[in-house]
Amino acid sequence: MLTYTEEKKFTREQVQQLFLSVHWVSGNYPKRLYKALMHSSTVLTAWTVTSWAALSGCRVIPRR
Repeated sequence: MLTYTEEKKFTREQVQQLFLSVHWVSGNYPKRLYKALMHSSTVLTAWTVTSWAALSGCRVIPRR
Protein backbone atom coordinates (compact mmCIF):
# COMPACT_ATOMS: atom_id res chain seq x y z
CA MET A 1 0.00 0.00 0.00
CA LEU A 2 1.25 3.48 -0.88
CA THR A 3 0.64 6.68 1.02
CA TYR A 4 0.83 9.94 -0.91
CA THR A 5 1.76 13.31 0.55
CA GLU A 6 2.72 16.84 -0.46
CA GLU A 7 4.88 17.22 2.65
CA LYS A 8 8.55 17.70 1.91
CA LYS A 9 9.73 15.21 4.52
CA PHE A 10 12.61 13.59 2.69
CA THR A 11 16.33 13.89 3.25
CA ARG A 12 19.04 14.81 0.78
CA GLU A 13 20.32 11.23 1.01
CA GLN A 14 16.89 9.77 0.19
CA VAL A 15 16.57 12.04 -2.85
CA GLN A 16 20.02 11.08 -4.08
CA GLN A 17 19.39 7.38 -3.56
CA LEU A 18 16.08 7.50 -5.46
CA PHE A 19 17.51 9.41 -8.42
CA LEU A 20 20.61 7.22 -8.65
CA SER A 21 18.45 4.08 -8.47
CA VAL A 22 16.94 5.03 -11.84
CA HIS A 23 20.32 6.16 -13.22
CA TRP A 24 19.45 9.87 -13.44
CA VAL A 25 22.56 12.04 -13.63
CA SER A 26 20.98 14.63 -11.33
CA GLY A 27 21.48 12.13 -8.50
CA ASN A 28 25.18 12.99 -8.71
CA TYR A 29 24.35 16.52 -7.50
CA PRO A 30 22.43 15.94 -4.26
CA LYS A 31 22.78 19.49 -2.91
CA ARG A 32 21.35 21.06 -6.07
CA LEU A 33 18.69 18.40 -6.42
CA TYR A 34 17.51 18.73 -2.83
CA LYS A 35 17.49 22.54 -3.03
CA ALA A 36 15.46 22.46 -6.25
CA LEU A 37 12.88 20.11 -4.74
CA MET A 38 12.61 22.11 -1.53
CA HIS A 39 11.99 25.28 -3.56
CA SER A 40 9.49 23.67 -5.94
CA SER A 41 5.94 24.81 -5.41
CA THR A 42 4.60 21.25 -5.35
CA VAL A 43 6.36 17.99 -4.59
CA LEU A 44 4.36 14.78 -4.38
CA THR A 45 5.87 11.68 -2.80
CA ALA A 46 4.65 8.10 -2.51
CA TRP A 47 5.67 6.10 0.54
CA THR A 48 5.51 2.44 1.48
CA VAL A 49 5.44 1.43 5.12
CA THR A 50 9.25 1.41 5.32
CA SER A 51 10.48 3.84 2.66
CA TRP A 52 9.52 6.12 -0.16
CA ALA A 53 8.72 4.75 -3.57
CA ALA A 54 8.32 7.72 -5.91
CA LEU A 55 8.60 11.44 -6.27
CA SER A 56 7.13 14.06 -8.56
CA GLY A 57 8.01 17.71 -8.45
CA CYS A 58 6.85 20.68 -10.41
CA ARG A 59 7.58 24.34 -10.40
CA VAL A 60 4.90 26.91 -11.13
CA ILE A 61 6.21 29.58 -13.48
CA PRO A 62 4.05 32.72 -13.57
CA ARG A 63 3.05 34.16 -16.90
CA ARG A 64 4.54 37.49 -17.85
